Amino acid sequence: MPLSQENRIQMAIAAYKNQKVKSILKAAEIFGVPKATLCARLKGRQPRAETRANGHRLKAIEEETLIQQLLEADKQGFPIRPEFLCSMAQILLCECLQDPTAVLGINWAYKFVKRHPELRTRYNRRITYQRAKQEDPKVIIPWFQAVHAAIQEHGIHEDDIWNFDETGFAMGLCSTSKVITAVERSERPCTVVQGNHEWVTIIETVSSKGIHIPPVKLRLSGKLERRREGVLF
Repeated sequence: MPLSQENRIQMAIAAYKNQKVKSILKAAEIFGVPKATLCARLKGRQPRAETRANGHRLKAIEEETLIQQLLEADKQGFPIRPEFLCSMAQILLCECLQDPTAVLGINWAYKFVKRHPELRTRYNRRITYQRAKQEDPKVIIPWFQAVHAAIQEHGIHEDDIWNFDETGFAMGLCSTSKVITAVERSERPCTVVQGNHEWVTIIETVSSKGIHIPPVKLRLSGKLERRREGVLF
């Protein structure tokens, strides 16, 4: 595998400093690197990969603060959308430059995420606060232990074990949106919905043998109706 230019530069610097090569020009020719680049590196210039780009609008400490805010919000179940990140950065920029007219580019948030390997953008799903609490392993594990104990105690046959599950979505809210999360997150991020909203709930019931009960639709306003449409209002 051929050596990268950075590796060849490092070898040229070592050869010149150890006096194995008498001149900078000769070292540049032997290792196949530009003389100007080798001279600049011998004078202390850092590699481009290790230096901060001149085009960054925010200071390093300000960007680090934004990263910590993004990771903390994701951990608490309130991941931040790219447009909100841009608004936060816009406030910092105006404060830093003391210029209320300073504006970030339209794609700044996505470029910010791209150059920070600990972040990524993903589509989220919305769940209620009460449901979010039920995803805590401290709540789930005791529940399964109680179910197992009940099956053992009462001798419940597997034909009599049924799964009843439901999912819901809030009316008037987007079901998904792009948010910023930690890169190590493996599951799809959730956004906890605050406040009161009208919800539609879909319910299914399947036995351990794979038998399912036909779904029903219940309408609570007016006369109760039963329809096989798979939605419970």
